[in-house]
Amino acid sequence: MRGGKKIRIAFYLLGAGGAALFTLLLIRQGAPHVIAAFASAGWWIAAVAVYHLAVPLLLDAVAWWALFPKSERLSLWQLFWMRWIGESVSTLVPSAAVGGDVVRARLAALHGA
Repeated sequence: MRGGKKIRIAFYLLGAGGAALFTLLLIRQGAPHVIAAFASAGWWIAAVAVYHLAVPLLLDAVAWWALFPKSERLSLWQLFWMRWIGESVSTLVPSAAVGGDVVRARLAALHGA
């Protein structure tokens, strides 16, 4: 099995697991309670999520973009994506917080940087 196919399978399995956990939360806590918790935060919860993505991840991607030589520079979107994936790995496996850095470096190497 090629690496891309393994990643795709893992993506779908983890997505299904997340959906199952959210469904379990709705069943266990009750949909009205979960909706009330989100409603109490209002639109500010969306603002916090956008802030977390837009500010640190985008600024880190811009910093990476500036550090690469022009001949090897990847697109800002690719660097943002790599930063996001690395952050996800570091958050997912907190015992190995440097894992995200390794993943980012590997992704950059795979994309020609």
